[in-house]
Amino acid sequence: MNARELDSAYVKQQKADQELDYLNQAIYSLGNTLIFLLTAYLVARGQLEFGLIASVNDFSLYLFGSLMNIANYRGQLVASRGLREKILDLRQPLAQAEERGTTPAAFSVKDLRLTFANGHEIKYPDIQIKPGEKVLLTGANGTGKSTLFKLLVGEAVASGGQISFFDQAGKKVKPDRTKIGYLPQQAVLLPSSVMNNITMFDPELESKAKASAADAQLTEAVDSWPQGLETPVDLAGDNLSGGQKQKVVLARAEVHDSQLLLIDEGTSAIDQAAGRKILDKLLQSKQTVVLIAHNLTKEERDLFDREIKLSA
Repeated sequence: MNARELDSAYVKQQKADQELDYLNQAIYSLGNTLIFLLTAYLVARGQLEFGLIASVNDFSLYLFGSLMNIANYRGQLVASRGLREKILDLRQPLAQAEERGTTPAAFSVKDLRLTFANGHEIKYPDIQIKPGEKVLLTGANGTGKSTLFKLLVGEAVASGGQISFFDQAGKKVKPDRTKIGYLPQQAVLLPSSVMNNITMFDPELESKAKASAADAQLTEAVDSWPQGLETPVDLAGDNLSGGQKQKVVLARAEVHDSQLLLIDEGTSAIDQAAGRKILDKLLQSKQTVVLIAHNLTKEERDLFDREIKLSA
C-alpha cells in the first residue's frame, strides 16, 4: 500500500459523496413536488383546507430532510469503506514496527550534523551516554541542545552522522522512540483530563498515576481541584499554570517507566523548592537523565555525573 493508492481511494470516496449528494437532492426535490401537487389537488377538490398547505409543506420538509440525512450518512459509510480499510492497512505495519522496538536506556551520536534550509549547520561532538547516567547538557543559545533532543526522538531528521541506542545492558537495539521520556520547553497537553494526560489513555496505568503525580510534586494542585485527576485540561481557558503543565508531563514520563529521560528546561516554570525536590528524585532514580537547564545553582550542577557543553 502506497501514498498514490491511498490518494486514489480518497478521490473515489469524494466522487461517491458528490454523486450521492446529487441523487439525494434530486429525490428530495421530486418528493417535495409530488406532495405539493397532491396537496393542491386535494384542496381543489375540497378535501383539504387551504390553511393546511403550510403544515403539509413543513411535514414534507421534515420527512424528506430526515430521510435524505439518513441516506447520506449510510452512503458515506459505504463509500468510505475502501478508504478506511486502506488506512487500517497502512496503520497495521506501523503498529507492528513499533511493537518490535526496544525501550532505549542510553544512546550515542557520531559525526552527527543537521543542515537547515537557510544553510545554517549544527555539528555535534561524538557523545556516549551510558545507562543510568545523569548528564547536564549546557551551551550557548544556538548550539543545538534542544535540536539534539528532537533528533533523538525523531522530530527532526539528521543530515548526516549516526544515532545509536542501547538497552540497560548496554546492548545496541532498535529503539521504540515512543518510550523515550521527552519533556520539551513547552509542555504539550491534550484537551482531556489530567489523568488521561498522564496515562495517555492507557487504563492499566491509572493505578500508578496518583503516585507519579506525587513524585512530580503535583499532589497539592490535584487536591485543590474538585475533580482531582479527572479535572479536564482546558487548553483555551488555560486552567493549568505553566508549572502544573510541566509536572503533568513529568508524571507522564514516570508512569510510562521511561528508561531514558530528555528534559529541556522541564522544570523552568516550577517554583524553586518543588523544582529541587523533582531534581533530587530524578537524580536518585535508575533512569538515564539528560537535562538542559540554565538556572541551576553550583550545588545542583555538582549533583550530576558530568556536564557536556556544546559549542558553536
